[in-house]
Amino acid sequence: MSKNNFIEEMRDFSNSLKTKLVKRLIIYDEVSSTNVEGKKLVKAGAEEGTVILARSQKKGRGRFDRIWVSPVGGLYLSIVLRPKQHPKKASLLPLIGALAVSKTINHFGVTSKIKWPNDVRINEKKVAGILVESETDSKEILSIVLGIGVNLNIENEQLPKELRKTTTSLSQELKTTVDYQAFLKDLLLNFGKYYSLFQNGNFEKILIEWRKHSDTLGRKVKILSPSGVIEGTATDIDENGFLIVTNDNYKRKKIFSGDCIYL
Repeated sequence: MSKNNFIEEMRDFSNSLKTKLVKRLIIYDEVSSTNVEGKKLVKAGAEEGTVILARSQKKGRGRFDRIWVSPVGGLYLSIVLRPKQHPKKASLLPLIGALAVSKTINHFGVTSKIKWPNDVRINEKKVAGILVESETDSKEILSIVLGIGVNLNIENEQLPKELRKTTTSLSQELKTTVDYQAFLKDLLLNFGKYYSLFQNGNFEKILIEWRKHSDTLGRKVKILSPSGVIEGTATDIDENGFLIVTNDNYKRKKIFSGDCIYL
C-alpha cells in the first residue's frame, strides 16, 4: 500500500470507527516514533483519546530505550490518556495494553500469551510490545502516552538477523495476510473495554483477565531489575501489577520493573 493510499484509507477508517475511546486519529506514513509524537501532543494539550498511527517508524522505541524495529507491515500506534487515578495505578496500564493486544490476537485464531510485564508472545516468540510513558504528581496521573507495536504482516527477512529466532508476526503464524483495519478496530475496542474498567476502578477484573493470559506465573524466573538480580518462582501479581517472586526460602519480593528471563 502506498503512502497516499494508507493515509486516505485510514482517514476513511477513522470516520467509520465507532468507539468512545478514540476522539482523534492522527495518521502518518512514517514518523520517528509515535510515542515521541504523542508526547509532543501532550505538551500542546492534546485531549484524552488522541491516537497517533504510523505505517512505519524510523526510530521505534521499546522499554529501557531499546529499538523497536518498525518496518512497513506492522501496526504502530500511541494513545494519549488522562485518567483520573492515583499515580500508583499507572503501573497497570502496560498490563492493559498487553491484555488488549493478546485478546485481539486470540480473536484472529492464534493463541497468544503475555510475558510480564508487557510482551505478547506466540509460541514463545515475541509478536508485540507496549511502551508507557507517564507524567504524574503526588495525587494523580497527569498524562500517559501508551505505545503499541504489533508485528502484523511482517516477513522474517524484514527483521535484523539477531531477532529472527525470537520474534514472529501474526501473518507468519496464520500463514496468511491479516486485515490491518479489522485488527486495528478490534484492538481499539478491546483496549477501550479494559481502559474503561481502569477508569472506573475495577482493577481486580483487569488482574483476573491478565492472569488468564499470562505465561509467566508459575515459572522459574530471573529478573534483571534496577535494584539487582532476583531469582525464584513468579507466583502472582499484586494490585498494582507488580510481579511477586518467591525464592527457595519462601521469601516474597515485589518487582516494579525489569527484564524477565525464564529459567
